[in-house]
Order: sequence, then structure tokens, then C-alpha cells
Amino acid sequence: MSRPLRIAFVCPYPAGAVLPPGDIRPRYRGREHAAPWVRALSGALARRPEVELRLFVDTRSVRQRHRVTHEGVDITFLPRWEPYRLDPYHGHWPATLRVRRALADFQPDLVQGFGTEGAHGVVAARMPWPNVVFIQGIVEACAQHHGFPLHRRAVLQALERRTVRRTNGLIAETCFARDWALRVKPEALVRIIPHGSNPEFFAARPAFAEKRIAVVGSLFPLKGVDTALRALVGAADPDTRLIFIGQGYERENLVRLAGELGLANRVDFLGQLPRADIIRELERARALLIASRVDTSPNVITEAHACGLPVIGTAAGGIPDMIEDGRDGYLVPVDDHAALAQHIDRLIAEPALARHMGQAGREKVRVLNDPDRIAALHLDLYRTVLERRPGATR
Repeated sequence: MSRPLRIAFVCPYPAGAVLPPGDIRPRYRGREHAAPWVRALSGALARRPEVELRLFVDTRSVRQRHRVTHEGVDITFLPRWEPYRLDPYHGHWPATLRVRRALADFQPDLVQGFGTEGAHGVVAARMPWPNVVFIQGIVEACAQHHGFPLHRRAVLQALERRTVRRTNGLIAETCFARDWALRVKPEALVRIIPHGSNPEFFAARPAFAEKRIAVVGSLFPLKGVDTALRALVGAADPDTRLIFIGQGYERENLVRLAGELGLANRVDFLGQLPRADIIRELERARALLIASRVDTSPNVITEAHACGLPVIGTAAGGIPDMIEDGRDGYLVPVDDHAALAQHIDRLIAEPALARHMGQAGREKVRVLNDPDRIAALHLDLYRTVLERRPGATR
């Protein structure tokens, strides 16, 4: 029997979920991204006997190198010291050197990076082993909504395009991401593979009793939170509330806007919450609302559907691939707060409809986003990449 396929992930992973608090630098405690797509996929791959998986996490949250096993996954945390604000001006070369040294002992058959727009994808595509990169945010599509200076946007887009052209394979969650990648590299090997779901969300039992609409995500202009607030102004039932979960630099402006719109008593800004608390808030909600101006493949849609909630979203980026209009949610034009209000009203007025649509979403993602299915699709792509490399014998 041949040895297992050695796969290395260059990825984000919350050190705070793995290491004791004393090993986490104080300013990063509770501030790390949960990276649910990495956790679901890595757990499913690690359970497969034909795979030897290791995760390499380059992060400022730790002071020294740690290698641990968490939920059956082998993880190495590598301390980084260069400030994030210097990304991407140094081209992620310090991270490239650190990760390459760390991978040298493992000698992977294939390296996977997460995100063409950041260090993980850039670094993975530079490794001397075959590699694939998972497409997350797309700078070319999103930068205008982040307000990046033109020079920073230009550097980010150049790195992103270089990563797409350099990598041996790409994973897109939606047609939107696939089509963008093929415009950059028409001959690219691109597979559409959604992210794996987190089983914790399937345990949720929404009551559909309260008139609450949840909005989960960063408080950035990209996410269209101001449009969500204006939609609440047009909602027919004055008891309808919006619950915002997430943080971001627009928070103060959004709180001020809520006051100006007369919504101060109908809006809650809860900030960043642990996953268990997010699930509890979703259980109290009638629906999830996502008003993004552009989005590649927001994980929160899958999480809300897994909880059994319908999703009202904008027809932007990859969102139409994740919501079946009229079946498990509704799609509206970008920045159309009147259309958002109309669908909020319907789900608030008809809790049985909300429950029915939410159940349809849950049944869909239970199959579509099953982690074992997603792991098998990744393995098929890995094998295709390895078979195509020059001199392949495996």
C-alpha cells in the first residue's frame, strides 16, 4: 500500500481556540478570525486514512513556534513579527521564507493556500511543490468598497493576479469566482467546490417567535450595512428589530446613522461574538439579511441555512449561487432597501413561511456542504493536479 498523500495547508486558524491564553499575545486574544471553512475541511481530510495533513499558520498571535494536535488536526503555528499594515508592500516574502523552512521537514506532495488576495495564497503559490489556492475575497472586485488608496489597491491586485497565474489549480466556491479566475488565466484548472459546513449550526432550533432579523458580518461599506438600516425604516411592522453581529471601522458611523433614521431603539450592535453565542442569536431570528455590495461566497449564508433560517441577500458576486430565490430565501438588487424591506415584511408577517424556507435551506446545505463530500472533491482535484505535473508517477 502506498504512503498517504501529504497535504500542507497554508492557512488561517484561530490559535486562541487551540492554545492556552498565556501563549497568545494579549492584543490578539479574542480577535482572531474563526476560519470555519478551514476547520471544516481540515477536520474532514484528517479523518481520511489516505491523507497525511498538516496545517501551517503564520500569525502574529503567538510569540514562539507551537506544534499541536487539535480535533485530530496537526497544526504548526509560526510567529510573525512584521506588521500587517506593511502587507503587501514586502510582497509576503518574510512569510514565504518562514513557511518554506517549516515545510521542508514535511516535504508535502501538495500545498494548499487559502485566499488569492492575501499571504496564504501568495505564499502557497511560491512553494516548490505542486499547489492549489482557494479563492476567497477578490481584491479586483472588492477594493473599491474598502476605500484602499490607489497604490495599495494596485499592489494587492498585482499580487492576486500573479498568484492565480502561478498556481497549479484553483478552488472557487461560486461561478462568480470561477469566471473571474478564468479571465485572469484562461487555461487555469478551476473546480467549483463549496466550503464545508459546521455541524454545530445544524443543532440550532430557531423558534421563529421573535421579530428579529440578524445581520452577521464585518461592519464595512462592502457589506452594505447602511442599506440594511434603511430597509428597517421601510419595514411595516414597528416591532421588527435588526441585530448586528460583527465589528468593523464603520461601527460608529452606523450607530450614528441608526440614530438619525430614528432606529436607535430598534437596532442592536452586539459586536464580535463566540460561535455559540452567534448560534443562540440566530435561533432567536426570523431570517438572516446580507446586503453586500459585492461578496465572493459568504460563509454566513451556509451557517444560517444550516441553522434553519431563510436568507435575504443581494444579487451580488457569488451570493446568487448560494440562495435559491423564493425557495430558501430571497434575492434583491444591490442597495435596493425598498426590496429588502418588502421581503423582511413578508417573513415577519408569516413565521410559517420563514420556517418552511429555512428548512429548505437546511436540507440543501446538509448535502451540498457536507464536509466529507467536500473533502472528497478536494482530493479529486489534488490528484488531478499531481497527475498533470511533469514526470508524474503517483
